[in-house]
Amino acid sequence: MTRVAIVSKPLKTELSRLLPELVEWLREHGFEPVLDRESAAYVVGPAAAAKGKSGSQIGGVEVRDRPDLPASNPRLVIVLGGDGTLLAVGRIFAATDTPILVPSVSSPRSAWLVSTQPLKDGVTIAARSTNERCFTSISGVTAGVLKASTR
Repeated sequence: MTRVAIVSKPLKTELSRLLPELVEWLREHGFEPVLDRESAAYVVGPAAAAKGKSGSQIGGVEVRDRPDLPASNPRLVIVLGGDGTLLAVGRIFAATDTPILVPSVSSPRSAWLVSTQPLKDGVTIAARSTNERCFTSISGVTAGVLKASTR
């Protein structure tokens, strides 16, 4: 299975709905989600997410401390948060070539670092997208049809 890491901003109420849907969608499409503890809190609850060693299975999901995420060798990192969360993930994954996808979970006017990226064949998908377009973007990245922007 292709591993996909998910990193989330804590205390973001809309993620309580999105994260379980995203984890389910990933599994249905042959991906293995690996969550940071903040993301796991939305799926299994804060108390359960805080337990166990980094890399352990909690509620059927692998949970890792953020600095340990690169060791899980994900094919893609999904960042559910704003610029601060993106910068934190960028530092953690700086030594890897793992692509980072940032779908919208906050007001687009609050984001300064993420932008629309062109796809092959002239199609575009906003990097800060709705939930439905997020799933399309994930498929595009893992299929190799999204053009990566190296920064």
